[in-house]
Amino acid sequence: MSFKTAARYTLRTIQTLCGVAVFTNYVAEIRLSYGPSMVPTFSASPNLVLGECISPRLNPPNLRRGDIITFLKPTQHSVSVCKRILAMPGDTISVDPLGGPGAPRVVIPAGHIWVQGDNPDHSLDSRAYGPVPMGLVKSRVVARA
Repeated sequence: MSFKTAARYTLRTIQTLCGVAVFTNYVAEIRLSYGPSMVPTFSASPNLVLGECISPRLNPPNLRRGDIITFLKPTQHSVSVCKRILAMPGDTISVDPLGGPGAPRVVIPAGHIWVQGDNPDHSLDSRAYGPVPMGLVKSRVVARA
């Protein structure tokens, strides 16, 4: 193989990888979601989830209560997690899922959301790290396999 052919092949490979990176960061992502926090919606074994990245980035108000999202964990930005949105900016939510009269309440600040797993006994979520900045949201889950 000549130098020119090798250089052309390397350039094509770099272009392809850049295209994949742009697509997965700004259009859609395919992720593995696993663990007990989203049972029964997802099984505890690995689930393939498809998330669209456009609306959370371009129009965060499109996110709604009940949406399942992927986001960067506030306490560890190298980890992506999957949870359900329970409250939006301006909402007041009880930190205790039973919501008794003395339960602490949190008002969700502007630009933040409250997320929890569907299996609260086995989920590390906003009850542990508080409201999540919308800037950490990566995608809104639209399908799973």
